[in-house]
Amino acid sequence: MAGKDITIDDPGRVSRLAAALIHELRIEVLLAHANGGPASATMLAKEDLGSLGSVAYHQVKLRELGVLERVNTRKKRGAYERIYDLTDFGREVLETAVAFGSERDA
Repeated sequence: MAGKDITIDDPGRVSRLAAALIHELRIEVLLAHANGGPASATMLAKEDLGSLGSVAYHQVKLRELGVLERVNTRKKRGAYERIYDLTDFGREVLETAVAFGSERDA
């Protein structure tokens, strides 16, 4: 490519964005939070997003990436239900995914 050099100010941020979008279920979890707000893995699994274990695993991974944050924890039947919601970075990740997924080849 001739001309201007391409630089990335924060490669770690780009890596986290890519990791957040690497699995289809992660994208579904992000969309569920964007459309429905805060939710636990149990709530999302009941919406047929995936098995409880799979949804919980991906919510935790998305939290570790800074895409989701825990907004509440409540005791339910002797266990703890963790409620997550999108962070500002999570909204940016989702906007990037939507823009990328909406592009059409010319």
